[in-house]
Amino acid sequence: MENTTAKTVFLSGCGGGYDIFGGIPYYFKMKSSGNYDVTLINFTFTKRTLLSQYSEQLTTLLYRVNPTTNVSWLTNEIYFPEQRLSNELEIPIYAILCNCDETRIELIVEAYQYLIKGRIIDELILIDCGSDVLLTGREEELGQYLFILIKSMK
Repeated sequence: MENTTAKTVFLSGCGGGYDIFGGIPYYFKMKSSGNYDVTLINFTFTKRTLLSQYSEQLTTLLYRVNPTTNVSWLTNEIYFPEQRLSNELEIPIYAILCNCDETRIELIVEAYQYLIKGRIIDELILIDCGSDVLLTGREEELGQYLFILIKSMK
């Protein structure tokens, strides 16, 4: 019997790179309950040439990465976390190209609009596994705060 009360969830790595891997425990927990339709999305630093060659381009920045058994090309030197995860989970992963030359907010919106098309999204979970999101690069004497904290703990 089909569960008609399933929540639709976007689980999205939002920092670029391997962030979507940080959401895998959530993915398995939601899937095991049977109450969630989960779509995995990742901002990616994978080169456009790899995405174009091994994935389906859906919008200017959005690619659908499908699992494949032909992985002879996917050596340890190839950076393509979405393909590795897609192969392991045997599900598609959606990759949003993230690079300073091409990525603009309106193109990210276009990618999400494509994924949303015709669906109601109950939850959007964004995952960033790094602490770089807390910094702008313009902090003065950044190490000073750490020094004060450590000193106060003694």
